[in-house]
Order: sequence, then C-alpha cells, then structure tokens
Amino acid sequence: MLHADEQRDIVTDTAESPRMWRAAEMGELLRLTKAERERVGIKTFRAAGVTRRQMTADNKARDRERKRKARAKARLGRPPSLAKLKPWLDLGISERTYFRRKKAAADGIKNVRNTCSHICRTGSVPR
Repeated sequence: MLHADEQRDIVTDTAESPRMWRAAEMGELLRLTKAERERVGIKTFRAAGVTRRQMTADNKARDRERKRKARAKARLGRPPSLAKLKPWLDLGISERTYFRRKKAAADGIKNVRNTCSHICRTGSVPR
C-alpha cells in the first residue's frame, strides 16, 4: 500500500501529463493487491503482479460461482421433479407403467371434457 504522499504525487503527475494507462501499469504503479482490488470493487486496474491469464481465470471462476448461485436460487422456487420423487416406487410399479397410466387418465379426462362440451353445444348425447 502506498503512503498518502506517494498517492498524491501519482495523482498530481497523472493530472499534469495525462496519458493512456494500461490496466497492468496502473495496478503496478499503485501496488494494488488482489484483496484491495476486490474489497474496493476496482474493475479497471489489474492487481499488481497478476498476469492477464491469471485475471481471466479469476474472472471466469468468479462468473462460474455467480452463475452457480443464481441457478441454485432459481431451483429453490420449483417443486421437485417426478424423476426425483419417483412416485412409481410407492405404487410398486415400473416407471414406464406409471407414465402409461398417467397418460391414459389424462386422455380419459380429455374425452369426458369433449363429451360434455358436445352435449352443451348440441344438446344431444353422442353414441
């Protein structure tokens, strides 16, 4: 960490003779550590002694962790899937039989709905 006088000199020199600084140069000049950079939230300058490859790897790791947390948070609101609950085991039947029966029940409800709507529309019962 630089002393206040050194920091002031750097800022004054920079203001007097502006130039384009590279991220690595600014990090080295300010002797910015990785911990300081993260604590303060600096994203423009690279930490001193860190290569571009290391920075890229750190950024990717941080991004992966952020996305992992977002996925976990999104999963909290969803009910567990049938594949995890495995209700067919409680019924003592195979997975395939469970889904076959479930489809047949859904088709039966659909047929009842169709019949009811036909009766309502026409007033006659289909054969």
